[in-house]
Amino acid sequence: MDKPLIAIYQLKNVQNPRIPGYFVLSTAPINVEGDKLASRRQNNLAQQQQNLQQLADLIYQKVITEIHKPADFIELVISIHGFSNSRPKSIKRFAEIHEYVNSDNSRQFVEKANKLIYVGYRWSSESLTDGNFKDLFGKIYTAVTALPSLAKTIFFVGFLGIIFLYLPQLRELFFASRLGIIFSLVILLLMLGFFAIITLFLMRLSGYFRDRYRADNFGVPDLVEFIRQLDKLLMSKAKENYLDEVSLIPKVTKLLMSQVKEYLYAVENLAIADSLLEIISNKVIKDYCLESTVKNTTVESLLLTNNFNLSRSELETIINVANKILIQETNSELADLRDGTREILENKAKRFWRENNRIKLSFIGHSMGGEVVTNVVRILSDIFDLRSVGNLGTGDKLPSADIGKVFRLGRLVLVAPDIPINTIISGRANFLASSLRRFEETYLFSNEADIALRLASTVANYFSFPARTRTSGYRLGNLGIRNSLPYGIVNLEQVSQENNSKFSFNNLFIDSFNIRKSLENFQVKYFSNLGNGGENIAELFTFFDCTNYQDYTLKSSHKTQQILSFKKWFWEPKLVYYLRLIIANGLEKCDPHSGFFAGEFSRQAIYRLAFLGFGSFLDSLSVKPINELINEVNLAEIDTKLKDCEKKCLALQKKGSLAVQTELIYWQKELAKLEAQLTKIKQEKQEFRQAALTELNQISCQKKIQIILGQERYQVDVLGLEWEQVRRKMLTSN
Repeated sequence: MDKPLIAIYQLKNVQNPRIPGYFVLSTAPINVEGDKLASRRQNNLAQQQQNLQQLADLIYQKVITEIHKPADFIELVISIHGFSNSRPKSIKRFAEIHEYVNSDNSRQFVEKANKLIYVGYRWSSESLTDGNFKDLFGKIYTAVTALPSLAKTIFFVGFLGIIFLYLPQLRELFFASRLGIIFSLVILLLMLGFFAIITLFLMRLSGYFRDRYRADNFGVPDLVEFIRQLDKLLMSKAKENYLDEVSLIPKVTKLLMSQVKEYLYAVENLAIADSLLEIISNKVIKDYCLESTVKNTTVESLLLTNNFNLSRSELETIINVANKILIQETNSELADLRDGTREILENKAKRFWRENNRIKLSFIGHSMGGEVVTNVVRILSDIFDLRSVGNLGTGDKLPSADIGKVFRLGRLVLVAPDIPINTIISGRANFLASSLRRFEETYLFSNEADIALRLASTVANYFSFPARTRTSGYRLGNLGIRNSLPYGIVNLEQVSQENNSKFSFNNLFIDSFNIRKSLENFQVKYFSNLGNGGENIAELFTFFDCTNYQDYTLKSSHKTQQILSFKKWFWEPKLVYYLRLIIANGLEKCDPHSGFFAGEFSRQAIYRLAFLGFGSFLDSLSVKPINELINEVNLAEIDTKLKDCEKKCLALQKKGSLAVQTELIYWQKELAKLEAQLTKIKQEKQEFRQAALTELNQISCQKKIQIILGQERYQVDVLGLEWEQVRRKMLTSN
């Protein structure tokens, strides 16, 4: 029996959740030979297809429910874990996120809950022990037995060489003669080989490169397939609404029925009543038009709604014959009617999603999960879309946020991303840049003291990442804001006073022990020859430097503590500081890599930004309740009425007769009223958001977080400018 690429389960950790949650699992094994885990053997293709269909039905029902509310999107928020996460650990994180978004009683979450769906996606990451030393011994045994023969020989001979050198009798023999010296040199070379194999062995045991391979080659394609399958099912749901409106379906049904009847009588010696053939042919045609494949019609699907006086084998024969004739190109009339019907339904479904808003896709990517997200978006994007082609440089690219036929990219929240730092300072095209251009909002949460990235990731990538300097090997999750700048929104004055202020790398650095060298110095020294292609990808980010972040945690709700790091001693060497961090991490005194999900405010910021967006995040922080007059729904309704009024005025002006002058004057007055009302609401909303921004500044000062607010976020979410106009200006300003 075929096994599904992904398994889908509903999260049931919250009773009667207002925001439904799902757990999507890539069924790719830890080892390519397969795993002996019961969880991987239990995945049934038919059951998982049914679960996927239920998720698509849920999304579609939410779309239908909200269809008459202007400017509303149904949103799917997907979180992706990072390196070395076992299945229980990742499920625990997904359950915590699901519980949080269902327990957040802010007005913004309560009002938007009906439009939100949460999905936690797990790719086949490998945990070292997961608290079970039996698993560790099993991994050690597997790593030893998997060694190639030559490496295994060097390992054991080198090990014997070390023993020989520690035996006094043999040591004297080695250096007593010329032959002994030559033999000892051979032993020393074998010892070097031994330590090289030990290094490779430890690198394998860490699981880093194995995880990166699985993330790139299993995790990314499986998540792409999940989104593609959802896109396909949602298109089919939209097509179903228009099946009865397509006049070609009865025509193609009759034509197919006559050919099936003729074939059955001539070849199979079957005489079937026309009424039965018409039902079967109609079902085959509709199923084919919905998904452009002839494999959907089954005996069960027909028996659910009909009572045929036929055996199962006869019914299967008729279906197979109908499918075979339908896809043949020998009958031009049938082929034209078939393709015409399919094209009509496809266009109607596309128009449905275009007019009723696409479904927004937002992502939370932690650690290696950040790279998974960006690669998924790059694959799903239409690279031949003229807006994403530009010229031979990297600039002049304004790709659409639309993905597939149903989805639209919303927000990207990267938490301690295991992504090279050069992706934001190099002018070369890269996976991060091509993804960032397509998201409406992007956020980065970083920690200078993240030892998992600063030590493990940079060391692991030392011999695989093509860099000639140490700084180039650092990761985006270690990005820091200059310590001489205050806590809070460090560029608040600049963004509020200079609408055209350019982003500068001078306030960002990557080496916490050499803060005099900013990214600007590094870019000028190593990347100035590449140029920036007329755009600065870093401008799209809003940065949260949480290195010195202090707050209440999930485990300590009565006392604040520094969650992600601790203060360096005066003139403390790097090695000593890192050792202290490693020990503190082992004792669970701080978590430099995943502590973002434990702090009270950091969790709130990550989840509200991902599920609500920056504007609603600001609204939720304000100590002053938002005036109902400037509610988002009211604003959208007035904007819709304004556009309708403009259309009526234009239509009456085209008529130009005296008979419509009175009506035209009436609608012109209504238009003026709506414009004045809209202007007033936008002004009040801007004042409210300015106050909320001040509140965010104060909170981040108290929590010792540094923020660089993206110019785009200020202009769109505070000043109320149109996102597309702001984005176009930012990416083509040079």
